[in-house]
Amino acid sequence: FLARESKKTGGRESAENTYRKLAAKFKGVRILLVEDNELNQMVVKELLKKVGLDLRVANNGLEALDCLEKEEFDLVFMDVQMPEMDGISAVKKIRRERRFRSLPIIAMTAHAMSGDREKSLEAGMNEHVTKPISPKVLFDCIDRWWRRPDDKSLVTARHGEILTEIGTMIQDSQLGRAKDLVRESRQLEWPKSCGEELTLFYDHFNACRFDQALSSLNSLYDKLKI
Repeated sequence: FLARESKKTGGRESAENTYRKLAAKFKGVRILLVEDNELNQMVVKELLKKVGLDLRVANNGLEALDCLEKEEFDLVFMDVQMPEMDGISAVKKIRRERRFRSLPIIAMTAHAMSGDREKSLEAGMNEHVTKPISPKVLFDCIDRWWRRPDDKSLVTARHGEILTEIGTMIQDSQLGRAKDLVRESRQLEWPKSCGEELTLFYDHFNACRFDQALSSLNSLYDKLKI
């Protein structure tokens, strides 16, 4: 999103113009930041202020659960390592409630160790980003996940292919390959109407309830009308 700043004033004007466009695009977006580090809180607040957005801050997973009970949000940025309740534990509790199954939750971590991303996605996060978060990454995430349009323009040939391939791998007991495909499916943008069924499928697959997972795949076909 953010235009690369060119030399001197031209770059500044370009950045300001980009922020104005983003402010118009993101108007009304409600964001919850779950983060215990005050410096990281301040960085995100300042970036969002540039596009006219305020955010609610929770210092840990327990506070995040309380915020979600009292207010509605379009998007959650969730730190993974926090006191009281960490991000992985929090997102698992959030996903148990039907009303939150399609809520976009982005994992944030200061660590880029192998396996961190997979753990976050398998717990129920929609995406995983590394801190410190850059303006481009932050705004790209907001654009990718808030109020995803529920129209068929999101559906590509790959959506149908990956559902077919996952189902085939499950039926053939090739679960390693199926797991790789499930990870890939999390990176696709799905229509909002698929959110609940998609989350159910992930829950069934992660719990090795493969008959129910196959049933959810069939329901996804119906919703996409592939």
